[in-house]
Amino acid sequence: MLFKFQRFRIFAGASVAALLLVLSGCASDHSAPTTPSAGRDQPAWAYPMGTPDAGSDGTELGALDLLSRVIQSVVEVVLPTESAVIESGIYRLEIPAGALPDPTTYSMQYRDRGPVEVELGPHGSVFDVPVQLSIDLSGSTLASGSDVSLYWWDEDHGQWVDVGGTWDPATSTLTASLAHFSRYRPGRAGW
Repeated sequence: MLFKFQRFRIFAGASVAALLLVLSGCASDHSAPTTPSAGRDQPAWAYPMGTPDAGSDGTELGALDLLSRVIQSVVEVVLPTESAVIESGIYRLEIPAGALPDPTTYSMQYRDRGPVEVELGPHGSVFDVPVQLSIDLSGSTLASGSDVSLYWWDEDHGQWVDVGGTWDPATSTLTASLAHFSRYRPGRAGW
């Protein structure tokens, strides 16, 4: 009886390993492509240095890699009469008083691997007074870049849209005023 149980454990373990190998090569998140359609006019995304995808060509990542990323999340309630600063990792969000008319739960979510990307919430919020997002790219593939810009994911048109921003090459920091919340990524245009 013990022999049959051990044989079953080995078979089950091998089956799970085979399934994970198949999924890692075949599955990916197609909701927002890492790289829009190929072409010289598409952005080169920032990747954290020292991660497996640093220097990647930006192709979609498999399911195993997607699952191995840790999601960081920060949430803060801000009254309309207050200003606030939410910081986490390489991101800094400055919220001026009066940005939204009601008490609001602001959120910031990002993964520790893959392209540098942050999702700000409440998703779709449009501000009476713009908020400011700063991203410290000193530890990224774009640290020594020029012409770094911020992009937001336009769900309606399925594309990344250039927001602009101010790039400080001395500190490798990108800062942009935002009129609404969405998913944002820093990149270099035309690479």
